[in-house]
Amino acid sequence: MEPKLPDGPAAITDRQIEVAKLVAEGLTNRQIAERLDISLDGAKYHVTQLLVRLTLDSREEIGGWYRDRRRRRGRVRALLGPLLAPTPLALAAGVVAVVVAGALVVAQSTTSSPPPVERPSATSRPPATTPAASPP
Repeated sequence: MEPKLPDGPAAITDRQIEVAKLVAEGLTNRQIAERLDISLDGAKYHVTQLLVRLTLDSREEIGGWYRDRRRRRGRVRALLGPLLAPTPLALAAGVVAVVVAGALVVAQSTTSSPPPVERPSATSRPPATTPAASPP
């Protein structure tokens, strides 16, 4: 029977993936507990959760699921690795982009701006006016 994959990446925990790896290597629950420094009951719990969450029936199916998962991840890395690997050209382009962005920020901050407009404050009073003198 073909192992069923979980519905999503959150279906099993990182610790359970570690346990699946050890199950795939053929370790017993006691050996898994010793390797991960957990109790025997903890190892049994993780194996049981893997069986339930992955809807599998045996430890052999857990091992098959883990090997299949690893094989698929390896193919994705092989395909995308060259595109995602940092090359000298990509690193140089990143440095140039950071330098240009920094220069633009500096240039923007040193550009002369119009003088601030003076606005009357709430506490200021209008200038006093003197009454116009009437002609004699």
